[in-house]
Amino acid sequence: MAQDSTAQSSRRKRRTALIMLALLALVPIWLYRGRQGHHSKPFQYACYAFYPVHMLVLAVVLRCVNR
Repeated sequence: MAQDSTAQSSRRKRRTALIMLALLALVPIWLYRGRQGHHSKPFQYACYAFYPVHMLVLAVVLRCVNR
């Protein structure tokens, strides 16, 4: 019975965390005014570069951890 109670507690904590993240995601939606904000070309390219660079970093970290 103790394990069952612990599992329920763990699920409840995960669900609460998920709900909190969902509520946090509402903030930028509420602040959106229907127009695009000002941004420079360097910022635009940094945003484009972020995804592949962070994936590369994660792959390197994963490779180092699995050695």
